Amino acid sequence: MFLVALTLNGCAVFGPQSHVEARNEAMLLYRFSQFVEWPPSIFPNPKAPVIIGVLGDSSLANELEKILKDKRINGHSLVVRQLTFYSNFKQCQILFVGTIDEMRWPTISNELGVAPVLTVSDADDFLKSGGMIQLTNKNGQMRFAVNQTATKKSGLQISSQMLEIAERLQ
Repeated sequence: MFLVALTLNGCAVFGPQSHVEARNEAMLLYRFSQFVEWPPSIFPNPKAPVIIGVLGDSSLANELEKILKDKRINGHSLVVRQLTFYSNFKQCQILFVGTIDEMRWPTISNELGVAPVLTVSDADDFLKSGGMIQLTNKNGQMRFAVNQTATKKSGLQISSQMLEIAERLQ
């Protein structure tokens, strides 16, 4: 597991309670998409979109839609889907699990298994329960931890550029 500090405009960016906080979390999800490599087999064709699913936070989904408009990652367009607990989570390349749905995480994690879906949350102990990226706020700075064991198990590759600046978690 690794901890990487990232500050966005000096704002605390957790629990999207404001427009600014939701926008900053949305920017982070977009940035994460630039540092992850998915197995090519998950895309049915070279032009298939990267799907970012948001569970439990409609303000974040709305901000993502604004930010991702007309953006592409490695030739793939980016699509946002607001999900419910009954959605097919394996349809996503990135899944954000809002804190409101953290109690359902064990069921979601079990359903995903080792599917190549980058899971992200700001819920406490997300990495300990098998999540891949956990967002935290330390003294007004955005930080995130990466569970490399979980990402590797799912066939995802996190860019060495991101990991080079990481600090090891205790």
